[in-house]
Order: sequence, then structure tokens, then C-alpha cells
Amino acid sequence: MLFSEYVRILKNHFKTSVGNYELCNILFDFVIIPADLRNTKDPSSYITISEGTTSKILSDSAPIHTQIRDHIFDDAVIDKLVKNFESDIVTELNPETEDLCFQMMEIIRKDNISPSHKADFEMLAHPETIAPFLAKVFVYAISTNGSSGKIEEESPSPSGNSISRESILAIAGIKDNRISDKAYEELLLSKSDLSAQKLLDGIKNLFTKASNIHLQETTIGTNPLGLKFALYEKYSVKDKTKELFDNVAKSLEIELPNDFYDFGNLYINPIGGVNSMGLPASTVNGSKEEKLKYQLFDKIDDAISDFLKVAPYIQAFENTKFISLALTNNGTTYDEDVRITLHFDDNVLLTVEDISKFDTEALDYLLDDCDTDKQFGIQKGIDFMDYSESENLKPHPVSIPRSSYPFPIQSHKIDYEEELSNLLGYFSVKDDSGYIVEVTIDKINQHTAVAFPSVILIKENVKQIPYSIKSKHQSDIISGYIDVDVFIDSSEI
Repeated sequence: MLFSEYVRILKNHFKTSVGNYELCNILFDFVIIPADLRNTKDPSSYITISEGTTSKILSDSAPIHTQIRDHIFDDAVIDKLVKNFESDIVTELNPETEDLCFQMMEIIRKDNISPSHKADFEMLAHPETIAPFLAKVFVYAISTNGSSGKIEEESPSPSGNSISRESILAIAGIKDNRISDKAYEELLLSKSDLSAQKLLDGIKNLFTKASNIHLQETTIGTNPLGLKFALYEKYSVKDKTKELFDNVAKSLEIELPNDFYDFGNLYINPIGGVNSMGLPASTVNGSKEEKLKYQLFDKIDDAISDFLKVAPYIQAFENTKFISLALTNNGTTYDEDVRITLHFDDNVLLTVEDISKFDTEALDYLLDDCDTDKQFGIQKGIDFMDYSESENLKPHPVSIPRSSYPFPIQSHKIDYEEELSNLLGYFSVKDDSGYIVEVTIDKINQHTAVAFPSVILIKENVKQIPYSIKSKHQSDIISGYIDVDVFIDSSEI
């Protein structure tokens, strides 16, 4: 969508007549004022766009000025944009905004953007969400009308009306779900909120709840429920379970009460019911408190089992860090077949070979039980697409679970390495100075950003990552670097 199309549709739905220049001034100020874009000749005043320049922008003979386009994604702009539209635009529109949404969506549906991107607009294209919709389309219209020239406060660029058509590719970091000029190191386990302490605290909490239920021990030796319940037997905790619970309680410094394993008059039928899968399951008969304690014991057993399964994984990856990166295109045309090369010093990158040496139980959890998309993927953000949204993607090879191989594996280590290579979205190779990481992105549109297919895993701190970029429509190799800082979660300060 062109900015001129956006203004035309918006203007036609005002309650009272509004001029092009007046409307554009309001819209441009939504960027200029929060981004604090000052007049270079008079820093006490904001930049202004002349009526002549505005007229050329709306006739598509001049681009949106660079400073406005470059600052459209500033936090200060985005944070106030919806409120600005609510107070300065929506209040001036005709109450019936269905047609406005329809007309803008007609143009957006024909644009060359991903289906999921279009779906994002569709979700907001309703009268109930008119302000967020207009704000989102405004950002889209501004960002797709670029300029390579420097802004002039009262005159168009001396280079005339021609617009250079080229991609401008660079590597960016991701922070708080937004594109950032820096990359940030974060602990890998924070992505999935896995914490040994949280799991242990959960187990402690269950022990406490069960300890607070005190049941009177019965002395009746026969089944008090009669012949109808002949299959029921007095419930008692198995010795193996007692031993496990005692050991766990001792390691967690939990003092169990003397009646911890007492269940009063609880009776159990080992095969008296069926579970959710239609398989035989035990049923119990007793008071509300007796049944609650029985359920808590089940939960304690499950929690300990879950912890023992995930503990090796947590231990293996507790010091592993990750970096989230994206490819940006701030040019005026798309690019394709982009090959990105990152350079890491020796002992910084956590390689597939390094991971394959981890404890077998940790790797089994990683490959069989871990939510790998959440742990290693990069989900779509506020101002960038996820990797799957870029076009012409070649699917990753699907690995066969180890248990289904019909023949002996020559090496368990090789088996792990093959699956881990499929898991990560990049390829790494050793060179003389360290490691090279290669990432490919099939296509990136102008004024967009695409996340890498997965996070980059590191085991040591890194201050800077040199990179080079080759692409189909750039004759020269682009070289640069991105600074890396340590991520600090402001919510935990």
C-alpha cells in the first residue's frame, strides 16, 4: 500500500472536510514529535514538510523522507501511536468505519506480503479495533515508501524524483520481541522457563500440602464396605514409594510428620475403573480428605519423576547462553538467496559436537520430550517476521526417532549429531581462527526483518560478532559487525 492510497482512503472517511496537507501534517507529527526529529538549522523546532513536498509525496513522485521512515519503529513512536490515532484521527471519522477497513484491506490483499502478514491486518480490520488497525496500516504504508536521500526541512531532495532501487541488508539483534541495533546474550533455559529451583519448590509445596492432612489410622481388619466392594482393599503406601519420598524429603530438608503415610479409612480397587485412554485404572473410596491426600501423593510421584527426567537436561544446559539475530532490509526493493556468515572465536560457539557429548539422559530429554520450537526457535515479533514466513523455504529434513531404526546404529554419538543438526537452523564449521556459522534466507522484502531460523548457542561471552552477507541482487559482499551485550530483564530488577 502506498502512503498516498492510505491518505486518500482516510481523508474520504472524515466527518468534515480536511485538506491533504493538514492531514499529512497530523500523520507525520505522529512520528516527528515522539522521535524528537529536530530542524538542523533551528534545533528549538521540529522538522516540517512543506506543502509542495507533501503534494509530491501524495502524487507518488517523491518518497517519504528518510528520517520519518527510519524512526517509524522507534519505541517512543510505537508506544504512543494507537492513542494518537484514537484522539486525533478516530474522533474525526464517520462512525461507520466498516467501508474504510474494507477499502484498505482490498489494497493490502493484493500486496506482495506473506499470508500471515495479511492475516495480522485482517484481525484488526474491524470498527472495534479501528485505532490499532489504522496505526498498523500507517506504519506499513510509511515503511514501504522509502527514501535514500537526506531530509530537507522545506524542500525535496536535490537529486530529484528518482528513487534508488536496492536492498540494504544488515544483521540486527532482538530484544523484548523487537529489532535492536545490538544483540543480547540470554540464558537458554530462560526461554522455556526451566528452573531446577522452581521444580523443586513445586515438589516441596506438594509435600507441605500432603503433610497438612492428618487422618486417623483405622484398626478395622475387615472390609467395612460389604460384599458390594469385595474387590476393595485397605490402601497402604508401597515400601518403594516410601523409600523414594523419604529420600527426596531428606534431600530437600523437609521433615515429614509421623502420620504422613496414614490414609485413614481409604480403600482402593486396583482395577475398578478406566483412565482417559480406556485402560484399567484404580478407584478409591474414602472421605474427601483421604481422596485429596491420595491425589497429592500421585502428584508428588509425578513431580519427582518429571524432575528426574528433566534434571540432566537442566544440568547440561544451565550455563548455555543464546543470541537471537535477524536479517533486516532497509532498502527499497526485495532481495533473494541471502547467505549470511557469522564469525566466532574459538571456544565461544556451542557446536553440535559439543552437545552430543552431553549426558545421554539429557540428550534423550532434548530430542524426545523438549519443546524444541520454544527452546530454540525465534517466534514472530512486533517488527519482524519469523523465519517460516520468508518465501520459498526449503523444509528441514525430518529425523527418524532413534527407537524406530530397524537396524543397529553404528555410533550413538553419530545418531545424536544427525538429529541435533536437524534441530538447529544453522550450519557451523571450524576454521583457523574459530568457527564460521552459515545461515540462509530465501527472500526478504524491503523494509522488513526476518528472524534467523533458530537462536545461536554460545558457551562463552562474546562482545562482537563480525559478519558478511552475500545475496542475489547485491554484487558486493556486505561486511559488518554487531555488538553483543548481556540481557537484563527489567521485570526482575
